[in-house]
Amino acid sequence: SEAAVRDELRARVRAVMAALSPQDQEILWMRHSDQLSFAEAGTVLGITENAATVRYARALRRLREKWVQVDRDENA
Repeated sequence: SEAAVRDELRARVRAVMAALSPQDQEILWMRHSDQLSFAEAGTVLGITENAATVRYARALRRLREKWVQVDRDENA
């Protein structure tokens, strides 16, 4: 059912996020849940807007890598 698929997706997102460092989780959460701009996230974190942008890009890359790894593990 559609609800079961949504629940499975949520569980997978939680598992992948939990595998990330707290720093990665924080910047991803700020951008996607809190919907902060890079400038706002940088202010909260005490870093420059550019540093927040770089931190986000790196965290997103690690999230993608973990997502692929989980997908491989589930389909192995």
